[in-house]
Amino acid sequence: MSPYVFTFLVLGFGFWCFWDGWLTLDTEMADHAFFNQVLSIILIPWAIWDFFKVKKKYKKSNHP
Repeated sequence: MSPYVFTFLVLGFGFWCFWDGWLTLDTEMADHAFFNQVLSIILIPWAIWDFFKVKKKYKKSNHP
């Protein structure tokens, strides 16, 4: 299994929250917009940070 599975799941959920919080025009989602905005601000940078952390660790373990 790829070491990036968790990273891409967090990134996908972050983009989904970004869409629901910032871009959607659905009035039913207005009640949840603030939660999705905050969650997208947390999850997207976390996924980017995790990507580079995993990449560094993976590269270090494959090259002695």
